[in-house]
Amino acid sequence: MAQPPVIRSSIVPNDADEMTTDFQVNGVMYYVDPQGSHLKHENVVTQTGMCRAYFEEEGFDADFVERFIY
Repeated sequence: MAQPPVIRSSIVPNDADEMTTDFQVNGVMYYVDPQGSHLKHENVVTQTGMCRAYFEEEGFDADFVERFIY
């Protein structure tokens, strides 16, 4: 029998400028507002795109991210 998904909630205090948290995600990150309405999602496709854009901004070739995907 498959295990149910694990749900984590992270709340950033109002007086914090930002919060950094590292997760190993095997699925989708689904962001909601305090009322539970969808704000955005991230998955392997969106994360790869964000990494690709970051590496390009830092002067690496667009395909640099491919070395981390196997």
